[in-house]
Amino acid sequence: GASDGKVDEGLMSRPDELMIEPLDSNKKTDYKSVATRMTNDLMVDFDLTKTQAAALAGNLAYESANFQTLQEILSRSRREKGHKGGLGYVQWTDTSSTNNRRTRFEDFAKDNKLDVTSYAANYGYLKKELSERVPGSIENMGKNMLKKLKKADDIKEAVKIVMSGYLRPAAYGSRKTDPDAYTNLVNKRTKRANEILGFI
Repeated sequence: GASDGKVDEGLMSRPDELMIEPLDSNKKTDYKSVATRMTNDLMVDFDLTKTQAAALAGNLAYESANFQTLQEILSRSRREKGHKGGLGYVQWTDTSSTNNRRTRFEDFAKDNKLDVTSYAANYGYLKKELSERVPGSIENMGKNMLKKLKKADDIKEAVKIVMSGYLRPAAYGSRKTDPDAYTNLVNKRTKRANEILGFI
């Protein structure tokens, strides 16, 4: 994915790979302030350590190119098949009629009269997924991930717990067949989490 606000060069040679674009290129989010606010909110709301909260915030910053790019850029083939792609800090995606995380996020924002690009909508829905069972969708995945995350002391281990227990990026799914891509992704996300730790 796009991790620094720019498309990774490797994605350009793979047209079916996912990319992300801003919803509104005139709206710029301050990465440091969003990362700091989110880390602090996660520490307070979920009783996480600084390391644990930064691991979660770092993963989300990576997913959304430092909270700048909230709508996934899709390949032409995925667009032609009607995919909407991921949306928001988490890149919530509809993968089936029941696992419809994007639709649920959009409904949450609409019901609360929030813009899907706002911190309030993104953090609000993240908090909901991490605190409640989401029937027919991710079930207790968020709650279960938090239980494991609260036991992590090491930033890299905490990053892996968020990846495997909540986000499940493509490289996680292919970690056995393409371990280098998985290791590379863990390292990039850990770097982002360490950067956020430096803000706190």
